[in-house]
Amino acid sequence: MNLSAITEVRKAGVFLEAGIKTIDISFCATIYEEEKHDPILDGDDWEARLEALDTHFKEQGIRVNTTHLPYRYHYENPDEENYAYHYEMTRRSLIASERLGAKCAVVHVNTVDATMAHVKKLFADTGVKTIGLAIENMAKLPVEDLIEAHDRLKGEGYRVGICYDIGHCHMTLVNNYDTTEMIYRRGERICMLHLHDNCRNGDHHRIPFAGTIRWEDAMRALKDVGFAGDFNYELNLSVVPGPLLPSYMRHACEIARYLISVYDSHVPADKEKNV
Repeated sequence: MNLSAITEVRKAGVFLEAGIKTIDISFCATIYEEEKHDPILDGDDWEARLEALDTHFKEQGIRVNTTHLPYRYHYENPDEENYAYHYEMTRRSLIASERLGAKCAVVHVNTVDATMAHVKKLFADTGVKTIGLAIENMAKLPVEDLIEAHDRLKGEGYRVGICYDIGHCHMTLVNNYDTTEMIYRRGERICMLHLHDNCRNGDHHRIPFAGTIRWEDAMRALKDVGFAGDFNYELNLSVVPGPLLPSYMRHACEIARYLISVYDSHVPADKEKNV
């Protein structure tokens, strides 16, 4: 299991300094306004800009394994204000994700029908050939809808998996499932992770052990279901003062390496019998 972290394009250097060379790029800010806006996909020259970014990452030894598509709009409602612009940035984000070498890109789950329609439209409108879409669990939506949308799309031949967001699962408002139990329920559908902590009272995106998630149990469960992807952080760095960011990330990496060691040392029960 490799150590990875989610970041906006412009913040990738922070993770490189901390020793993280596998990243999950967030394209979410491409639809934000003013100072929060990420211009990487703006204008008619976005593909040339993307090619330069890809070259930079390769020169720095940074691997983009996964990405996050824009989500702060109602993708099921084409009558929403600025919908055409928001969707175009989402479309470009998926194309950019494949060109940067990502294996999968995250979309947020909605109702079963809305999720399926959005996934199908993205594949049709982008023509991507290798990248898959990872449907992420949300705190306010039933896990049954997530699994049904995934399984139906998979059954129709679409390249989909599930992004297991452990923080969303921990604070879920519609199910009272344990985070470890939810790993077993999703099983081999899990293709990527969003790892962060909270105390069940908000989506705080803290480092592990700063909340109430049972992290060692979760790591063992991931090994049990055969997950073999990256240990992928999704941390809220906006609350960390700039001068403290390097040391914060080094500490986060130290915690991640400990949890990876728990994963590595765990022997699933079915394999233990064959030892």
